[in-house]
Amino acid sequence: MVGAANVVIALIHTVCGVGAAGSECMDSREVASSNRRAAVQELFGVRPATRPWSLPLDRWGGVLALVPGLVFLSLFLVAPLVLSFSYSLRPSKLLPPGTPSPSMANYLYLAGHGVYVDAFVRTLRLSCYVVLGALILGYPTALVLRRLHARFGSTLILGLSFPILAGPLVIVMGWMLLLPRNGPLNHVLMGLGLVGRPIQFVGTEAGVILALVQFTLAFAVLNIFNSLLRIDPSLTEAASSLGASPLRAFWHVTWPLSLPGVFSASVLAFALAAGAFMAPYYLGGDTLLVATTLVTQFMLTAFNWELASAAAVVLVVLSLVLIFAYSAVIVRVIERRFGSHVRGAG
Repeated sequence: MVGAANVVIALIHTVCGVGAAGSECMDSREVASSNRRAAVQELFGVRPATRPWSLPLDRWGGVLALVPGLVFLSLFLVAPLVLSFSYSLRPSKLLPPGTPSPSMANYLYLAGHGVYVDAFVRTLRLSCYVVLGALILGYPTALVLRRLHARFGSTLILGLSFPILAGPLVIVMGWMLLLPRNGPLNHVLMGLGLVGRPIQFVGTEAGVILALVQFTLAFAVLNIFNSLLRIDPSLTEAASSLGASPLRAFWHVTWPLSLPGVFSASVLAFALAAGAFMAPYYLGGDTLLVATTLVTQFMLTAFNWELASAAAVVLVVLSLVLIFAYSAVIVRVIERRFGSHVRGAG
Protein backbone atom coordinates (compact mmCIF):
# COMPACT_ATOMS: atom_id res chain seq x y z
CA MET A 1 0.00 0.00 0.00
CA VAL A 2 2.82 2.38 0.83
CA GLY A 3 4.50 1.63 -2.47
CA ALA A 4 1.25 2.21 -4.34
CA ALA A 5 0.69 5.49 -2.52
CA ASN A 6 4.18 6.62 -3.42
CA VAL A 7 3.50 5.80 -7.05
CA VAL A 8 0.25 7.82 -6.96
CA ILE A 9 2.05 10.73 -5.36
CA ALA A 10 4.75 10.48 -7.99
CA LEU A 11 2.04 10.46 -10.64
CA ILE A 12 0.52 13.66 -9.21
CA HIS A 13 3.95 15.23 -9.06
CA THR A 14 4.54 14.26 -12.63
CA VAL A 15 1.27 15.84 -13.81
CA CYS A 16 1.59 19.06 -11.85
CA GLY A 17 5.36 19.29 -11.77
CA VAL A 18 5.40 19.62 -7.97
CA GLY A 19 8.81 18.68 -6.61
CA ALA A 20 10.69 19.21 -3.42
CA ALA A 21 11.75 22.63 -4.60
CA GLY A 22 8.26 23.54 -5.89
CA SER A 23 9.28 23.68 -9.54
CA GLU A 24 6.83 24.84 -12.19
CA CYS A 25 4.78 22.51 -14.44
CA MET A 26 6.75 21.03 -17.29
CA ASP A 27 6.14 22.41 -20.74
CA SER A 28 6.60 19.18 -22.65
CA ARG A 29 3.34 17.20 -22.87
CA GLU A 30 5.07 14.19 -24.34
CA VAL A 31 7.37 13.83 -21.33
CA ALA A 32 4.42 14.19 -18.93
CA SER A 33 2.40 11.61 -20.84
CA SER A 34 5.33 9.18 -20.83
CA ASN A 35 5.80 9.62 -17.09
CA ARG A 36 2.09 9.07 -16.43
CA ARG A 37 2.13 5.85 -18.42
CA ALA A 38 5.20 4.66 -16.54
CA ALA A 39 3.60 5.46 -13.18
CA VAL A 40 0.36 3.66 -14.07
CA GLN A 41 2.30 0.64 -15.34
CA GLU A 42 4.22 0.47 -12.07
CA LEU A 43 1.03 0.90 -10.02
CA PHE A 44 -0.77 -2.01 -11.72
CA GLY A 45 2.30 -4.14 -12.32
CA VAL A 46 2.17 -3.79 -16.10
CA ARG A 47 5.39 -4.12 -18.01
CA PRO A 48 5.82 -3.25 -21.67
CA ALA A 49 6.30 -6.19 -24.01
CA THR A 50 9.91 -6.88 -24.88
CA ARG A 51 9.38 -9.62 -27.46
CA PRO A 52 9.86 -8.36 -31.03
CA TRP A 53 6.83 -10.27 -32.35
CA SER A 54 4.40 -8.83 -29.78
CA LEU A 55 2.18 -5.91 -30.88
CA PRO A 56 1.35 -2.95 -28.62
CA LEU A 57 -1.90 -3.16 -26.74
CA ASP A 58 -3.43 -0.20 -28.57
CA ARG A 59 -3.01 -2.02 -31.90
CA TRP A 60 -4.63 -5.20 -30.60
CA GLY A 61 -7.36 -3.23 -28.83
CA GLY A 62 -9.17 -2.29 -32.03
CA VAL A 63 -9.05 -5.88 -33.29
CA LEU A 64 -10.13 -7.49 -30.02
CA ALA A 65 -12.98 -5.03 -29.61
CA LEU A 66 -14.52 -6.34 -32.83
CA VAL A 67 -14.54 -9.98 -31.73
CA PRO A 68 -17.72 -9.97 -29.55
CA GLY A 69 -19.70 -8.07 -32.17
CA LEU A 70 -18.48 -10.29 -35.00
CA VAL A 71 -19.33 -13.44 -33.06
CA PHE A 72 -22.80 -12.11 -32.24
CA LEU A 73 -23.50 -11.11 -35.84
CA SER A 74 -22.20 -14.43 -37.13
CA LEU A 75 -24.46 -16.44 -34.81
CA PHE A 76 -27.65 -14.39 -35.00
CA LEU A 77 -27.49 -12.65 -38.38
CA VAL A 78 -25.21 -14.34 -40.87
CA ALA A 79 -26.07 -17.92 -39.86
CA PRO A 80 -29.88 -17.40 -40.07
CA LEU A 81 -29.48 -15.74 -43.47
CA VAL A 82 -27.40 -18.63 -44.74
CA LEU A 83 -29.93 -21.15 -43.41
CA SER A 84 -32.80 -19.20 -44.95
CA PHE A 85 -31.08 -19.13 -48.31
CA SER A 86 -30.38 -22.88 -48.14
CA TYR A 87 -34.04 -23.57 -47.25
CA SER A 88 -35.19 -21.40 -50.15
CA LEU A 89 -33.35 -23.64 -52.61
CA ARG A 90 -35.34 -26.69 -51.52
CA PRO A 91 -38.53 -27.46 -53.47
CA SER A 92 -41.70 -26.56 -51.57
CA LYS A 93 -44.86 -28.65 -51.51
CA LEU A 94 -46.56 -26.22 -53.88
CA LEU A 95 -44.11 -27.04 -56.64
CA PRO A 96 -44.63 -29.94 -59.07
CA PRO A 97 -43.20 -33.29 -58.02
CA GLY A 98 -39.73 -33.97 -59.29
CA THR A 99 -38.51 -30.40 -58.95
CA PRO A 100 -34.73 -30.56 -58.63
CA SER A 101 -32.98 -29.49 -55.48
CA PRO A 102 -31.28 -27.10 -55.10
CA SER A 103 -32.99 -24.79 -57.56
CA MET A 104 -34.49 -21.33 -57.90
CA ALA A 105 -37.98 -22.75 -58.33
CA ASN A 106 -39.35 -21.04 -55.21
CA TYR A 107 -38.22 -17.64 -56.44
CA LEU A 108 -39.77 -18.29 -59.85
CA TYR A 109 -42.99 -19.32 -58.10
CA LEU A 110 -43.11 -16.04 -56.19
CA ALA A 111 -42.34 -14.01 -59.31
CA GLY A 112 -45.06 -15.82 -61.27
CA HIS A 113 -47.91 -14.84 -58.93
CA GLY A 114 -49.09 -11.24 -58.97
CA VAL A 115 -50.33 -11.24 -55.37
CA TYR A 116 -46.83 -11.95 -54.10
CA VAL A 117 -45.22 -9.40 -56.39
CA ASP A 118 -47.75 -6.81 -55.24
CA ALA A 119 -46.85 -7.57 -51.62
CA PHE A 120 -43.17 -6.76 -52.22
CA VAL A 121 -43.99 -3.64 -54.24
CA ARG A 122 -46.37 -2.48 -51.51
CA THR A 123 -43.69 -3.06 -48.88
CA LEU A 124 -41.15 -0.91 -50.69
CA ARG A 125 -43.71 1.79 -51.44
CA LEU A 126 -44.90 2.02 -47.84
CA SER A 127 -41.30 2.12 -46.63
CA CYS A 128 -40.53 5.05 -48.94
CA TYR A 129 -43.60 6.92 -47.68
CA VAL A 130 -42.50 6.30 -44.10
CA VAL A 131 -39.01 7.63 -44.85
CA LEU A 132 -40.48 10.75 -46.42
CA GLY A 133 -42.81 11.35 -43.47
CA ALA A 134 -40.07 10.73 -40.91
CA LEU A 135 -37.73 13.21 -42.61
CA ILE A 136 -40.38 15.90 -43.08
CA LEU A 137 -41.37 15.72 -39.41
CA GLY A 138 -37.97 14.81 -38.03
CA TYR A 139 -35.72 17.47 -39.51
CA PRO A 140 -37.58 20.51 -38.06
CA THR A 141 -37.85 18.67 -34.75
CA ALA A 142 -34.10 18.07 -34.73
CA LEU A 143 -33.48 21.76 -35.45
CA VAL A 144 -35.65 22.79 -32.50
CA LEU A 145 -34.02 20.16 -30.30
CA ARG A 146 -30.60 21.51 -31.20
CA ARG A 147 -31.61 25.01 -30.06
CA LEU A 148 -33.13 23.79 -26.79
CA HIS A 149 -30.76 20.96 -25.89
CA ALA A 150 -28.66 23.17 -23.60
CA ARG A 151 -31.66 23.72 -21.30
CA PHE A 152 -34.08 20.86 -21.89
CA GLY A 153 -31.96 18.43 -23.90
CA SER A 154 -32.23 15.42 -21.60
CA THR A 155 -35.96 15.83 -21.01
CA LEU A 156 -36.76 16.31 -24.69
CA ILE A 157 -34.64 13.35 -25.77
CA LEU A 158 -36.28 11.14 -23.15
CA GLY A 159 -39.74 12.17 -24.30
CA LEU A 160 -38.76 11.67 -27.91
CA SER A 161 -37.45 8.20 -27.13
CA PHE A 162 -40.74 7.05 -25.62
CA PRO A 163 -41.85 5.16 -28.78
CA ILE A 164 -38.55 3.26 -28.70
CA LEU A 165 -38.98 2.42 -25.02
CA ALA A 166 -42.65 1.48 -25.40
CA GLY A 167 -42.10 -0.83 -28.37
CA PRO A 168 -44.06 -1.28 -31.60
CA LEU A 169 -46.88 -3.34 -30.05
CA VAL A 170 -47.86 -0.60 -27.59
CA ILE A 171 -47.77 2.00 -30.37
CA VAL A 172 -49.93 -0.12 -32.67
CA MET A 173 -52.47 -0.75 -29.93
CA GLY A 174 -52.68 3.00 -29.32
CA TRP A 175 -53.32 3.67 -32.99
CA MET A 176 -55.97 0.96 -33.04
CA LEU A 177 -57.85 3.01 -30.44
CA LEU A 178 -57.38 6.29 -32.32
CA LEU A 179 -58.03 5.32 -35.93
CA PRO A 180 -61.47 3.58 -36.09
CA ARG A 181 -64.29 5.33 -37.93
CA ASN A 182 -65.85 6.29 -34.59
CA GLY A 183 -62.49 6.92 -32.93
CA PRO A 184 -61.08 10.14 -31.46
CA LEU A 185 -59.13 11.12 -34.58
CA ASN A 186 -62.20 11.11 -36.82
CA HIS A 187 -64.17 13.03 -34.18
CA VAL A 188 -61.49 15.73 -34.09
CA LEU A 189 -61.32 15.97 -37.89
CA MET A 190 -65.08 16.22 -38.21
CA GLY A 191 -65.30 18.70 -35.33
CA LEU A 192 -62.79 20.98 -37.05
CA GLY A 193 -64.72 20.72 -40.30
CA LEU A 194 -61.79 19.18 -42.16
CA VAL A 195 -63.82 16.16 -43.30
CA GLY A 196 -67.54 15.67 -43.82
CA ARG A 197 -67.65 12.00 -42.89
CA PRO A 198 -65.42 9.55 -41.02
CA ILE A 199 -62.29 8.38 -42.79
CA GLN A 200 -61.42 4.71 -42.96
CA PHE A 201 -57.91 4.37 -41.55
CA VAL A 202 -57.87 0.80 -40.23
CA GLY A 203 -57.25 -1.68 -43.01
CA THR A 204 -55.65 0.93 -45.27
CA GLU A 205 -52.13 2.00 -46.10
CA ALA A 206 -52.68 5.37 -44.42
CA GLY A 207 -53.12 3.80 -40.99
CA VAL A 208 -50.01 1.68 -41.41
CA ILE A 209 -47.98 4.69 -42.54
CA LEU A 210 -49.11 6.77 -39.55
CA ALA A 211 -48.04 4.11 -37.06
CA LEU A 212 -44.71 3.46 -38.77
CA VAL A 213 -43.89 7.16 -39.05
CA GLN A 214 -44.45 7.60 -35.34
CA PHE A 215 -42.23 4.64 -34.50
CA THR A 216 -39.39 5.60 -36.86
CA LEU A 217 -39.59 9.33 -36.09
CA ALA A 218 -37.52 9.02 -32.93
CA PHE A 219 -34.71 7.22 -34.78
CA ALA A 220 -34.74 9.84 -37.54
CA VAL A 221 -34.70 12.79 -35.13
CA LEU A 222 -31.86 11.38 -33.04
CA ASN A 223 -29.70 10.72 -36.11
CA ILE A 224 -30.29 14.17 -37.57
CA PHE A 225 -29.87 15.80 -34.16
CA ASN A 226 -26.51 14.09 -33.70
CA SER A 227 -25.40 15.35 -37.10
CA LEU A 228 -26.55 18.90 -36.32
CA LEU A 229 -24.61 18.92 -33.05
CA ARG A 230 -21.39 18.28 -34.95
CA ILE A 231 -21.81 21.46 -37.00
CA ASP A 232 -19.73 24.32 -35.64
CA PRO A 233 -22.11 27.22 -34.78
CA SER A 234 -19.43 29.67 -35.86
CA LEU A 235 -20.00 28.62 -39.48
CA THR A 236 -23.56 29.92 -39.54
CA GLU A 237 -22.48 32.99 -37.59
CA ALA A 238 -19.81 33.68 -40.20
CA ALA A 239 -22.37 33.29 -42.98
CA SER A 240 -24.70 35.74 -41.23
CA SER A 241 -21.89 38.23 -40.68
CA LEU A 242 -21.17 38.13 -44.41
CA GLY A 243 -24.75 39.18 -45.15
CA ALA A 244 -26.46 35.83 -45.67
CA SER A 245 -30.09 35.59 -44.58
CA PRO A 246 -31.07 32.84 -42.11
CA LEU A 247 -32.63 30.82 -44.93
CA ARG A 248 -29.56 31.22 -47.14
CA ALA A 249 -27.24 30.33 -44.28
CA PHE A 250 -29.31 27.22 -43.60
CA TRP A 251 -29.31 26.13 -47.23
CA HIS A 252 -25.60 26.66 -47.84
CA VAL A 253 -24.21 25.69 -44.41
CA THR A 254 -26.53 23.71 -42.15
CA TRP A 255 -28.31 21.63 -44.76
CA PRO A 256 -25.25 20.25 -46.62
CA LEU A 257 -23.36 19.52 -43.42
CA SER A 258 -26.37 17.64 -42.00
CA LEU A 259 -26.85 15.43 -45.06
CA PRO A 260 -24.92 12.50 -43.54
CA GLY A 261 -27.41 12.50 -40.67
CA VAL A 262 -30.32 12.72 -43.11
CA PHE A 263 -28.92 9.77 -45.02
CA SER A 264 -28.46 7.60 -41.92
CA ALA A 265 -31.93 8.56 -40.66
CA SER A 266 -33.59 7.65 -43.95
CA VAL A 267 -31.77 4.33 -44.23
CA LEU A 268 -32.70 3.40 -40.68
CA ALA A 269 -36.33 4.43 -41.17
CA PHE A 270 -36.53 2.44 -44.40
CA ALA A 271 -35.07 -0.68 -42.80
CA LEU A 272 -37.42 -0.47 -39.81
CA ALA A 273 -40.46 0.11 -42.03
CA ALA A 274 -39.60 -2.68 -44.46
CA GLY A 275 -39.14 -5.16 -41.61
CA ALA A 276 -42.15 -4.03 -39.57
CA PHE A 277 -44.79 -6.63 -38.74
CA MET A 278 -47.05 -5.28 -36.00
CA ALA A 279 -48.41 -2.26 -37.86
CA PRO A 280 -49.19 -4.05 -41.16
CA TYR A 281 -50.67 -7.04 -39.35
CA TYR A 282 -52.95 -5.23 -36.90
CA LEU A 283 -53.69 -2.00 -38.78
CA GLY A 284 -53.53 -3.33 -42.32
CA GLY A 285 -55.47 -6.51 -41.80
CA ASP A 286 -55.57 -9.54 -44.07
CA THR A 287 -56.25 -7.51 -47.20
CA LEU A 288 -53.09 -5.39 -46.92
CA LEU A 289 -50.42 -7.98 -47.59
CA VAL A 290 -46.77 -6.95 -47.20
CA ALA A 291 -43.56 -8.96 -47.22
CA THR A 292 -43.44 -9.59 -43.47
CA THR A 293 -47.05 -10.75 -43.23
CA LEU A 294 -46.48 -12.87 -46.34
CA VAL A 295 -43.55 -14.62 -44.67
CA THR A 296 -45.67 -15.13 -41.54
CA GLN A 297 -48.51 -16.69 -43.52
CA PHE A 298 -46.14 -19.05 -45.29
CA MET A 299 -44.59 -20.11 -41.98
CA LEU A 300 -47.51 -20.29 -39.55
CA THR A 301 -50.51 -20.89 -41.82
CA ALA A 302 -49.23 -22.89 -44.76
CA PHE A 303 -46.23 -24.38 -42.90
CA ASN A 304 -44.23 -23.79 -46.05
CA TRP A 305 -40.79 -22.91 -44.76
CA GLU A 306 -39.22 -23.08 -48.20
CA LEU A 307 -41.40 -20.32 -49.68
CA ALA A 308 -41.13 -18.34 -46.46
CA SER A 309 -37.35 -18.46 -46.70
CA ALA A 310 -37.46 -17.42 -50.35
CA ALA A 311 -39.73 -14.47 -49.53
CA ALA A 312 -37.43 -13.39 -46.69
CA VAL A 313 -34.37 -13.55 -48.92
CA VAL A 314 -36.14 -11.50 -51.61
CA LEU A 315 -37.05 -8.85 -49.04
CA VAL A 316 -33.46 -8.62 -47.78
CA VAL A 317 -32.02 -8.43 -51.30
CA LEU A 318 -34.50 -5.78 -52.46
CA SER A 319 -33.88 -3.68 -49.36
CA LEU A 320 -30.10 -3.86 -49.77
CA VAL A 321 -30.31 -2.97 -53.45
CA LEU A 322 -32.45 0.07 -52.75
CA ILE A 323 -30.27 1.18 -49.84
CA PHE A 324 -27.06 0.93 -51.88
CA ALA A 325 -28.68 2.69 -54.83
CA TYR A 326 -29.94 5.45 -52.54
CA SER A 327 -26.48 5.75 -51.00
CA ALA A 328 -24.89 6.17 -54.43
CA VAL A 329 -27.43 8.82 -55.42
CA ILE A 330 -26.96 10.77 -52.18
CA VAL A 331 -23.17 10.72 -52.49
CA ARG A 332 -23.37 11.94 -56.09
CA VAL A 333 -25.78 14.72 -55.17
CA ILE A 334 -23.53 15.85 -52.32
CA GLU A 335 -20.45 15.87 -54.52
CA ARG A 336 -22.15 17.76 -57.35
CA ARG A 337 -24.04 20.28 -55.25
CA PHE A 338 -21.78 20.98 -52.31
CA GLY A 339 -18.40 19.51 -53.14
CA SER A 340 -16.67 16.29 -52.14
CA HIS A 341 -15.49 17.76 -48.81
CA VAL A 342 -19.04 17.53 -47.44
CA ARG A 343 -18.97 13.80 -47.91
CA GLY A 344 -16.92 13.26 -44.81
CA ALA A 345 -18.69 15.80 -42.63
CA GLY A 346 -20.75 14.60 -39.66
